[in-house]
Amino acid sequence: MKLYGISNPIVELKADDVMTAFQHDLGSLTLNSGTLVLARFRFHLHYPGKREIKVTFEIDPPSRTDLAQKKHAQVIENYLLQQGVKLH
Repeated sequence: MKLYGISNPIVELKADDVMTAFQHDLGSLTLNSGTLVLARFRFHLHYPGKREIKVTFEIDPPSRTDLAQKKHAQVIENYLLQQGVKLH
């Protein structure tokens, strides 16, 4: 995230739950504090009788992502649509 300010700092945040980190751990820093320049997601998929499958992909706003090249992309896209976070 590129923050608004005199020095134009870039902040990288890694957390098990980024939204919880913003709400409880980062003081006045919010998603509105700057411009999101890259988001990386890791999904843990669980299918009956199979080992956990981890899928990591990036979104480079406003429209670039490598999700389409990943296995199980359709499952993740459906979830993102249901949550209202997938951009068209």
